[in-house]
Amino acid sequence: MTPTRSSFLAFCTSILNSNVLARRLRSGFGMHHRAIRTWLRAAAIVPLVAVSMVRADVGGDLSHFKQRIQTLNERVTELAGKDNLLDTLYFGWSDRPYARATLAILIKVAATLDREVDSRGYDNGKIDDATVESMLQWADGAIQRVIHAGPSDNFRPHRIRTMWKQLLEGKGAPPLIGFLDGIRLTPQHPAVGDLDVLASLGQRFYARPLDSRLDGQDADVTAQRAEALGLTVFDLTPFVIHSAWDWESVRPLWRDRGRYVAYTRPATLFRLEANESRDLSLLPAVEDTKDGESLAASLARRAVLRGVLATSTYAAYHWTPPIVEATPQHAQASLAATLWIQALEGQRLALVDGWRDVHDENKSGEVSIFLDPARAETIAHTALDLLRYAEFVRAFDDNPLIAIAVGEDAFAPETENPNKVPAWSDWTEPIWAGLLSRQIRFDVVRWEPPEEKPKPPYRWVFRLEQVSHPTGGSTLERIERGLAQLRDHVYRLTAREMDGKIASDVYVRAGQTPAGKACAAVVNLSDRPRVLKLRGRPAIGASRDVIPDQQISEPDQRLEFAPWQVRLLWPTE
Repeated sequence: MTPTRSSFLAFCTSILNSNVLARRLRSGFGMHHRAIRTWLRAAAIVPLVAVSMVRADVGGDLSHFKQRIQTLNERVTELAGKDNLLDTLYFGWSDRPYARATLAILIKVAATLDREVDSRGYDNGKIDDATVESMLQWADGAIQRVIHAGPSDNFRPHRIRTMWKQLLEGKGAPPLIGFLDGIRLTPQHPAVGDLDVLASLGQRFYARPLDSRLDGQDADVTAQRAEALGLTVFDLTPFVIHSAWDWESVRPLWRDRGRYVAYTRPATLFRLEANESRDLSLLPAVEDTKDGESLAASLARRAVLRGVLATSTYAAYHWTPPIVEATPQHAQASLAATLWIQALEGQRLALVDGWRDVHDENKSGEVSIFLDPARAETIAHTALDLLRYAEFVRAFDDNPLIAIAVGEDAFAPETENPNKVPAWSDWTEPIWAGLLSRQIRFDVVRWEPPEEKPKPPYRWVFRLEQVSHPTGGSTLERIERGLAQLRDHVYRLTAREMDGKIASDVYVRAGQTPAGKACAAVVNLSDRPRVLKLRGRPAIGASRDVIPDQQISEPDQRLEFAPWQVRLLWPTE
C-alpha cells in the first residue's frame, strides 16, 4: 500500500525529532571532520525528501504553509540548537565559518517565515507568495550547503585581530563587510539573540543605527557582550562640517568608547573650508544612494572621499549594491565581484542595512535582506573571502596618480526630502563609465582656482565641466589627450583582448607584494567567459591565482576568465 503524503511526513518528522539524531548532530563537533561530513551527508537524504514532499502552493491552504515552515524550523533546530545559539552556532561551527554564516542567515529566514505564519493566521501577511516560495527554495539548498560543508583549514575569522587604529590609519586593515543592527530574533534581553547570530557571520565590529532602541544599561550590557565575542563596538554619526566637535548635534550610543564612523554625502565635502581637515579620530564614510547607481558612479562616489579628505581608508554607510548588467544566473557572482572591486579601491568597511525583521520595516524604512537570503549569503561569504585573503588585498593600498576636479554642479541638487541621498548629475555618468571602461583609476577632488591647484601626489588633474555632448565623448577625448602625455599612464598595466586592444568591462589593478614584486588584481565585469592578456608595466610574470590556488604560467599571453571572476595574481618567481 502506497503511504500518503501526511503519513510520510509524520515518519520523516519523527526522524528529525529523534534524540539519536539530535545527539549525533550536537556531539559531532568533537569528531574528525571527515567522519562528521560522511555521516551528515547520509542523514540529510530523508529530510530533504520530506521538504520536497510537503511543497504546495503557498497561497493555498494555510495548513500546508504552516507544515512547511514547521519542517524547516525542525531542521534548523537540529543544526543550530534552540536554547543556546552561542554554544552550538558560534563555537560549535567555528571550524566551518562559511557554513556557520549560511546557518546564521538560515536562522533568521526561518524566524521570518515563522512570524509570517502567525501574521497570515490573522489575515495580515507581510510577504507575497512568490517571495515566500523563493525563500523556502533557498532554505532547502542552504541546509544542504551547511551539512556538506567541510572545515576551512587555518582560517578562523574570530581569531583575526583587527584594531580600530588600523582602520583609521589604513595600515594593515583587512576589508570588512557586515550587517548593521539586529532586531527581535528572540524576546530575551537585548544582550542575547541577534548579537550571537551576527557574530556568527564572522563580523569584526558591532554598531546600532542612530535611532536605536537601546539605551542606558541595556546598551552597556550589549556592548560588553559584543566585545566579549571579539567585536569592536563603534558609533555612527553624521559628518560634522565644523572643526569643533558638536556633541549636541548627535546622541552617540557608546560615546565613552570613542570610536566613530562619520558618514556624509559627497556634495557635503565640497563645503569644507580650504584649510579645514578632517578629525583623524573619525573613520570617514560615504553614504550610498538608496536605489543604487552604476559601478562606475559608485567608484566615483568613493573617489571623492579619497581625493577631498586625502585618505586611503574609508567606509561606506547604507552600502547599496552597484547596478550592473548581469543575468539572473550570474547575479550573485556579479555582487561578489563589485564588493571585491570596492575593497581593492580602498574601502575598508561596508555597512549593510537590512538585518531588521520584515515587521520592523514600517519603523525603519529599510527592506529586510531576508526577503532575498541569497544576496545576504553572498555578502556574508564575500566578507569572509576578503578576510581570508586580506594580506593579498593590502598589496593594492595605493592612491591613483590622476585626479578629476569637479564643482558642486557635478551632483544633483539637494531635494526637500532630507533622507534622499543626492546622485551624480546626469552629465557626469558617461564620464565615470568611460573612465572605467578604459581601465583608468582616478580620485575626485574639488576644483580650485588656478593659483590653488591640487597638491601632489597627483601627476595630472583634469577639470570636469558640464558639457553639451550627450555621451560625454568630447570630454573623454580631452582626458585621453592629456593622459597621452604621461608616460607612466601610457605604459601602465592593462588587460587586453587577444588582438591587442584594451579590453572593456574589465577592472585591473597593479600592486606590490611585501617583497617588492609586482602583483595584479583583475576582474571580469561581464556575463561571458573571456580570454585576455596582461600587458604593460609593471610586468606580471608567472603567478599563482591565490583564490582558486591556480598556477598561471604566462598571464601576458593567455588569461582565462569565467563570468564575473575575480583573480588575484601573486608572483611565483
